[in-house]
Amino acid sequence: MSKNTTCNFCGASIDAGREFVYQFESLQFCENEEILDQIQESSLYYGEPLRLCKGCSGSVEKNLADSEEESRVIAAQTRFAQKVCIAIAIIIITIYAAMYLFPLRRIS
Repeated sequence: MSKNTTCNFCGASIDAGREFVYQFESLQFCENEEILDQIQESSLYYGEPLRLCKGCSGSVEKNLADSEEESRVIAAQTRFAQKVCIAIAIIIITIYAAMYLFPLRRIS
């Protein structure tokens, strides 16, 4: 392993433990994929692991959590909009069905 490796984001030096994880996850150290599945994955860039310092790793994890929360909010809003559309459709169908089944008769 290289001794002087730097973070792909900020350029800070990376400690040996993080470099080991990078080497392990990038299959440069071990080719056993079953073991790799048991290790926490690092951030990926177009399918390739990134060398990250502790600060950048925390920022990436926070950004992922924020984007997941944003996705949950958008999904909840979409579900609500779908329910509203279905309710409106049911109301319209009910009105048309009532008009067809019970037409208004004029009394002359």
